[in-house]
Amino acid sequence: MKSKLITSFLLTIILTLTLVSAADLTVTGSLAINANHGTTATGSLVVTDSSALNFTTVSLGGNNITFSPSTFSSLNVGATRTIAYSVSIPLYTPAGTYAYSFTINGTKSDGAFVTYSNIIYITVASSPSLSLTAPVSLTKTSNKTSITLANNGNTALSGLTISYSPAINDSRRTATIAFSPSTISLLNAGESQIINITASVPDNFNLGDYTTTITAGNSQTSATTTLTLSQGFCLKGNVGSGLDIRNVDDKQLDNTDEWEWYPEQNIEIDVRVRNNAGEDLDGVLEYGLYDPANNDFVDLDEDTIDFSIDDGKSEDITIKLKIPSDIDSEVASKNFRLYIKVYEDGDEDTRCADIQDNSLYQTVEVKKNKRDLTISDVTFPTSALCGDSLSFRSVLYNIGRSDEDKVKVVAYNRDLGINATKEFSNFDIGDSASLNFDFTVPGNITEKQYTLNFRTYYDYDSDDETYSASETKDFILSVSGGCQSSSTSSATILPVLVSAESEIKAGNEIIIKATIKNTGASRTNYLVSVQGNEAFSSVQSINPSLLTLDGGVSGDSLVTLKLNSDAAGEQQFNIKLSFNGKEISQPVSISVADSGFSFGNFGDTIKNNWIVVFIVLINIILIVAIIIVIVRMARE
Repeated sequence: MKSKLITSFLLTIILTLTLVSAADLTVTGSLAINANHGTTATGSLVVTDSSALNFTTVSLGGNNITFSPSTFSSLNVGATRTIAYSVSIPLYTPAGTYAYSFTINGTKSDGAFVTYSNIIYITVASSPSLSLTAPVSLTKTSNKTSITLANNGNTALSGLTISYSPAINDSRRTATIAFSPSTISLLNAGESQIINITASVPDNFNLGDYTTTITAGNSQTSATTTLTLSQGFCLKGNVGSGLDIRNVDDKQLDNTDEWEWYPEQNIEIDVRVRNNAGEDLDGVLEYGLYDPANNDFVDLDEDTIDFSIDDGKSEDITIKLKIPSDIDSEVASKNFRLYIKVYEDGDEDTRCADIQDNSLYQTVEVKKNKRDLTISDVTFPTSALCGDSLSFRSVLYNIGRSDEDKVKVVAYNRDLGINATKEFSNFDIGDSASLNFDFTVPGNITEKQYTLNFRTYYDYDSDDETYSASETKDFILSVSGGCQSSSTSSATILPVLVSAESEIKAGNEIIIKATIKNTGASRTNYLVSVQGNEAFSSVQSINPSLLTLDGGVSGDSLVTLKLNSDAAGEQQFNIKLSFNGKEISQPVSISVADSGFSFGNFGDTIKNNWIVVFIVLINIILIVAIIIVIVRMARE
């Protein structure tokens, strides 16, 4: 018994020597903090050695608390050490204050062991919160979907309602949205509820995408999501089965970029249709270019194509359309929608498909340049015979975004003899004007392709009367048949003097008849002229100066020259023909008599005027006789 008492006494002495008061450590810092559920709460503690001896080791631990650092090797007298901590607050933790205990153990330099215990208080706030998932888009036939309402907060929510706004209407009819359930009496924290949605869309609802906002909540909190209702091209929606649109492809006929179009462009679109109806079908493909800004279709020349398709087969159907010059777009770029549907002929209500690539329409970007004019609606043959009378019919359009004060169009081709100009004033956006002219293909041109060039001038400056911009458009005419090319066409010239005088004299006129013969095979235009006569004469007339002769036919042209007053001696000049880019000349020589006095000339004068000379001589004889009689009478 005595030994037990001694043992107990010794243990008491040892414990007294080794256990030191916790007052040897002082802890301050974040002992009370706030946090939200589903987050990590953080703070810091400041540990101070309040004793007279240094600590050699210190360690920290606690319930669901992470310290950094959790141990350190020394802490001197009066020194401090800052320790960071974190506490994970579970999701949906209810609002309230929660106690987290921790302990600090330390060993002093004399071997004494110190233990310190305390509590960190974390207050979790109330956080009511809801969320809604996004629904898929609805159509008239695919009119059902669902969303999920989740209570993401840490508070149970009661009296929840589901609604939508604004109403979905097309100014004439209204589509309705129904929810099931439409109210929820209680939704605990962390719970969710599936809500089914059904859309009711009237027949003939306007095309387009309609959006509304779905709201779920109560006075504490709410959540929203957006629902889209798309009205397609089929009157009763995508109904029936077996007839489908498999592919839609822009063939880029006039346009260079896919689904990017300009006014007056010709567009081709291939639509692949598949028939899995179990029977052969007569169908209709209908298409339209829709302007969502104006809720209206663009006027197109055609909008339906009839087709027949065997069961189990696919058919490629080509849509050909032209973008109108006056399409409503006063901006550089505007989006339109290309709608396409296929349905059984006479039975659209029960079998119609308008879904293409999981969409009800294809977005098309229609662009307009600031200034742009084009020649379109052209009616003009691509080939012709020599001598054909042709008509060029077209329309000039202002397809830009600017009014034009003045526009000029010049049509030109030298070989075809075309050089025509037309001007238009006050040519505003969307305006059009006829651009027509007629011409005859020359009979003697080379058989080949000719380019008829149209240059359109615009952006007119009235101050200096000039155009700042122009565009060129070419049209090809192939001429073949009945033509004699310029390389083989030919002619001869036969000059004959037909002047009335017996002698060619200075100061007189002479007339030369030039007989022109077309020695080619086709009709040719010949231009007659004179050259090399300037030193001795002047051209009075060439009649006619232009002869049109069929192959093998001859024609005459009279060339009248006025001889100079000093002309004399042998003179030479040329009669020239110009035709089909060629020239030929025929030399003509004449001898001009000397205009001075001579007996020879005098005798010729008497010979040619003997009556006048005879009368003069009679008068002279009478005058002499009278004089003689008078002299005799005077003498007597």
